[in-house]
Amino acid sequence: MAICTVKIVPFENDLCKGGTTHKINIARYGGMIKATKDSYKRVYKEDGTHNYPRVPANKLRQKYQEYYENWEITGSKDSD
Repeated sequence: MAICTVKIVPFENDLCKGGTTHKINIARYGGMIKATKDSYKRVYKEDGTHNYPRVPANKLRQKYQEYYENWEITGSKDSD
């Protein structure tokens, strides 16, 4: 999800006559949060299985370190 800001410049200072629009900014919707635990990248083996080896070169996040989390709206709930 993103927040978009735009401006409109009306023709002859009359909005009823139309105008031109200009994009000012598009910002992703999200925020910084602290990691609750260490996390590691997924590594695939020759046979197609995977695991998450706990080696320093494979670390994505460290506990209590802030990271950006996307606050995306991904669907809706059907009501009864």
